Amino acid sequence: MLDLLEDYMELRSIPYARLDGGTTRPRRNLDIKLFQQEESPYKVFLVSTKAGGLGINLTKASTVVMCDSDWNPQNDLQAIARAHRIGQTKIVKVYRLICRGSVEDQMLDRIRRKLFLSLKVMTSPTSSSSPTEDNSQLKVTELMDILRKGSSALSRSDAGMDLGTFLDAPIQQILDDSREREGVRDAKLKKELVSSHDVPDDTAGAALEIDEKVLLDAEEEERKLLSGVAQVQSRLFEGKFIKRNQNNSQIAQEWQELQKRARVDRTVVVDGITVIADHMGQTAPEEVSPTPKKQKRAKYESEDWCIYCRDGGDVVICNSCPRVFHPKCHGITLAQLRKLPFVPCPQHKCSVCERSTAEAGGMLYKCQTCPQAFCEDCMPEGDIDAVGDVLPEFLVLGYGVSNSAYYMRCSDCHQHWKKNPQAWKDWKEEMAETQAKLESLQDT
Repeated sequence: MLDLLEDYMELRSIPYARLDGGTTRPRRNLDIKLFQQEESPYKVFLVSTKAGGLGINLTKASTVVMCDSDWNPQNDLQAIARAHRIGQTKIVKVYRLICRGSVEDQMLDRIRRKLFLSLKVMTSPTSSSSPTEDNSQLKVTELMDILRKGSSALSRSDAGMDLGTFLDAPIQQILDDSREREGVRDAKLKKELVSSHDVPDDTAGAALEIDEKVLLDAEEEERKLLSGVAQVQSRLFEGKFIKRNQNNSQIAQEWQELQKRARVDRTVVVDGITVIADHMGQTAPEEVSPTPKKQKRAKYESEDWCIYCRDGGDVVICNSCPRVFHPKCHGITLAQLRKLPFVPCPQHKCSVCERSTAEAGGMLYKCQTCPQAFCEDCMPEGDIDAVGDVLPEFLVLGYGVSNSAYYMRCSDCHQHWKKNPQAWKDWKEEMAETQAKLESLQDT
């Protein structure tokens, strides 16, 4: 599901971050910090419901869209709670996308049965901290939730939007059609609960005597939620159930027929001639797999100026990125340089603790405009002036995205530009030229 959503974001050119079980710890913390900034480079955060656990705080989000529900409702509740943590000041809207007449629709019914059962257990008199308190009577808000989101939450009839209309309809029409049934039911419930009492809607959750009819409806809904086992029918296609009247023996026979029809390739290639292996004795020779070719290092050009002093001349080329530097600026002599097989540039270890990329968890945050790089623990506080996974000047040189680096502009560079506005002006002009070169390369 995240792969499909990721393709959608790429096609729509929507900047996003992704978090799943394969995301490294530094990348996870970086994306969360960037998403929480006032000037965030991301508009969407794709999160797996089981990834990250309780350590994720996404209070910058104003909308949560559940595209794929989990069989355990607590996982979904925990995923939704990531946008409701301490620090959230906005109202968060939660949308759950469910396809009517599908296995997912039945899955939602099973989820709500589990939630209702946990509600009954938690509000029973035996679980109450006060033995004198009677919690067996459900509150009005809980009763409305049962009636509104019970086993009949989605209509199983043919009424509503058909498949053709759904595919061509704009998103607003789909949302309005989905809200219509629930809105009518909510209005009816509120009217029945409050009609016999002169109480405003906002205080309808107070202690009221519940209508006998509404109470009977709630009891009926409760029986539906707690009775029997909800079976999930998997033979659904475009909202229609396809019946197949087969017993177990017929299903076993069908499986055996499928196994018989499965063909096994019994041929081998010897000196370019295809030979049946059964005619070559008891054992057929195994094909020798070709030796895997060693992947060649990607070719890219190096920069022309030292990363320290931004001047040219005799420079040392970094063997891992396009950066170059003067030996004197780097703090080594020519004699030391001759003894070493290679010398990486300063951005392959943390400028504070001197940990390498591997020792720092697989990622360093590198400055675009100076030799500094930071690990996750030594990153300066405050917002990050993010650039991205790759620099435009690197793309011009043929150097692509690296999973071990994220580029930004550090606070020291911003202080330097604040004291020297001309340097900032020159840097922007240089970046404008680089961007023009990059666009010309992309056009060709």
